[in-house]
Amino acid sequence: MRCAAFLAFWVLLCQPLRLVWGSYPSHPAPTRDGDELRLIGDDSHFDHVMMLTDAEALDEAAKADIMFAGNSRVQFGIDFNVVVKELEEVGARPYWLSFPYEERARFLRDVMEAGDLHPRLLVLHVDGITFDRDYSRYWEHYRELGIRRAALEDAKIKSRNDAWRAFMRVVPLKQLEFRSSWLKWIRVPAIYRSINYGDWTVAYPGLYRYEAKLYRPANPKNRKLQGDLLRAHEFVEFCRERGTEVVFMTVPNPTSNEVLAHQLGRRMRVSVLPIEWGDMNTFDFSHLEPDSARRNTKRVMIWLRETREWRRTFGQAEEPDF
Repeated sequence: MRCAAFLAFWVLLCQPLRLVWGSYPSHPAPTRDGDELRLIGDDSHFDHVMMLTDAEALDEAAKADIMFAGNSRVQFGIDFNVVVKELEEVGARPYWLSFPYEERARFLRDVMEAGDLHPRLLVLHVDGITFDRDYSRYWEHYRELGIRRAALEDAKIKSRNDAWRAFMRVVPLKQLEFRSSWLKWIRVPAIYRSINYGDWTVAYPGLYRYEAKLYRPANPKNRKLQGDLLRAHEFVEFCRERGTEVVFMTVPNPTSNEVLAHQLGRRMRVSVLPIEWGDMNTFDFSHLEPDSARRNTKRVMIWLRETREWRRTFGQAEEPDF
């Protein structure tokens, strides 16, 4: 009896709060011609399970010539339209092998093995956490459950959201905004992953995003590199054995560690792109807002063309290297 009463109390209390602040995707899904944008994140993220088990997504990823790999900062910091335009000259197809929850490089390797991916060039986002452990704590939890159980948990959430969206087409409730004199908070956005290219499209209900200036962080001192070096070596050698050139970059963010990126780059004998710090803003103190992402991507593409890895991949003329 007590359990039933507690359950009823929980439903009555929490569900109205979720209608206001939760992450049910009540807004229309975005579209892109010739592509499928699949819901992968709102209350939870389905990226990880999908990219280990979905044959269609892995088949499309296998078509990529160049991959931008890392965590969510790559999704928000490397602009899709800028990359597609810049790659027209060499006829290369891009793909965003990037995942949420500050995922580490080892998971990228797992996906490449699952889909037998052999991109010609992989541009890896390297900051203070890329090689500090094998997996994010989020994915470690799912791995302990087992992939079948993890897929089941994601399927439950997806089914709930599909049912909720069907209900919203009949009863189109409006989402509420929380306002203050200096900030507006809205409900959690829904995130859709492109099947063809892997990039995210973020659907914001009643979009208003604040901006926060991004400042260059101080690099931590006296960090032990033994674990980072071992994981970086394993990842880079894994890529090279597959015929994939590797370049390190860092999307500007509060955990950027330029010293670490260059130390690892020298030891791995890979080019490390400079970081664009000028006039960069975030929308959440961590991820670049769209205008900053476009500026950052243009600079990344300029620097990328000057690397020896790009020249070996696309046969460009010799240029000074970093």
